[in-house]
Amino acid sequence: MKTFVLSLSIILVAFGINAQSMSVSASASSIEAEGCYGEYFQIFSERGAKAIPDGNHDVVISIIYNGESQCYFGKAKIENGKLVPPVQIQKEDLSYAPVSSLYRNLDQEWLDKQNTETLYDVVDGMSKTFYSEDQQAGRVFFYTFINDKPKSNRKAPSASALIKN
Repeated sequence: MKTFVLSLSIILVAFGINAQSMSVSASASSIEAEGCYGEYFQIFSERGAKAIPDGNHDVVISIIYNGESQCYFGKAKIENGKLVPPVQIQKEDLSYAPVSSLYRNLDQEWLDKQNTETLYDVVDGMSKTFYSEDQQAGRVFFYTFINDKPKSNRKAPSASALIKN
């Protein structure tokens, strides 16, 4: 009996630790911000996106600063499934400039902690969140590749309304 209780306790503790780490990692992948970022992140997380082919693509760039987000049109290049810097932001006159014109360099401390093999991966139509020296965060959304909204099922009426005999 003691062995059973001990085993059960170990399993529950392990499950609790695993559940706690899952909630931390899930919350770490998203950012709390007022504005457009949350809506883009949610819809891309729910639907996912098709694989992004090599080439230049239209994107939405979300910039987050002090809990507020602003979204801009832009262009980004993909090679071998990875984002190729610099991402271009569209100006009012429809010209493009490097997105770095909005912020200083990437935060070196954040950059040092990143896996260089996966830093520029695009998953579910989204880049990773990047952090700048001036406390801004940014993410690129490849909106033209988002999966279609799932179609809902057609409901049948009641049997008495459908069957007349």
